[in-house]
Amino acid sequence: VRDWLAALPESDPKLFAKLGKVSWVQAVSFSRAWHGRMARKAGRAIPPPELAKGTRTVLALQDGWAWVRLETESALDREGQAMGHCVGSGGYDELVRSSPPNGIHSLRDPTGRPHLTVEIRRGCVVQVKGFANADPVGQAKRLRALALCLGVSPGQRPGALGLARVMGRTVNMETALDALKAGMVEGDVFMSGADIDALPGCLDVMGDLWLGGCVSLRELPSRMHVGGSLILTGCARLEDLPRDLSVGSDLHLTDCRSLGSLPSETFVGQSLYAVRCLGLTELLQWPDVGLDINLAGCANLMSLPPGLNRLTRALSPARRPP
Repeated sequence: VRDWLAALPESDPKLFAKLGKVSWVQAVSFSRAWHGRMARKAGRAIPPPELAKGTRTVLALQDGWAWVRLETESALDREGQAMGHCVGSGGYDELVRSSPPNGIHSLRDPTGRPHLTVEIRRGCVVQVKGFANADPVGQAKRLRALALCLGVSPGQRPGALGLARVMGRTVNMETALDALKAGMVEGDVFMSGADIDALPGCLDVMGDLWLGGCVSLRELPSRMHVGGSLILTGCARLEDLPRDLSVGSDLHLTDCRSLGSLPSETFVGQSLYAVRCLGLTELLQWPDVGLDINLAGCANLMSLPPGLNRLTRALSPARRPP
């Protein structure tokens, strides 16, 4: 809806004048119709010399492909026409005047045709779109090369591109794992979506450690300290937590559906979120948690120890143990 609104003054001035009378449901309907019209324009024949105008190459790849930055409003318009999406609608024009690495970047094949459009704001990849707003397919290697070249954060799931964010720097996954092996990391580590099944031993991260969506992760190091929050949301194959796990802030275990226990030796400085952990069937003792414990949706949990005053949400009344 945001992109439709940005383009509305130019695309439909009459409707824009009546915008105050448009309901949210109507706005969503108008937006979908507008996006559909944009998609039908995908692949509009624009000669490569025209597509190259107003662009600057930021990364030439060895296979003849290249990443270019779109540096004029006309370049955005041509990108939108060729790709069948809304980058040329006016809602992104301010990015041609933004300071690099922020801006709109386009992946061009050896003939100069665009295949992906990437929006970067505040040093972070915000959107990646293919033809007619399709998700990117088969371009992880080239996206990884752009993020490393520009030094930007590759979005919420950097691990899906084989990247990580360590203490504010974008690095490849091998470098991130080496940093964890080397000893204490004095900052945040973002590895969400990484294709890893284990982590180096004796892990010590002073900031936050993000491992959400690491669906292959099966085990954690036997000794592990995280000074900030530990995010393990969606680690569906994780079966156990180490007994010597220490987390200074929050521990997020939502949708860790194979997790079978919460060791009483686990220390969590603030809150523990173990929502929809279907592998949990009983708790003999509470972990050492500073604030609240959330066990909502743990439908197979049939036994709880004393001390329910610390539990924010446990089981539905029908499944609560006697």
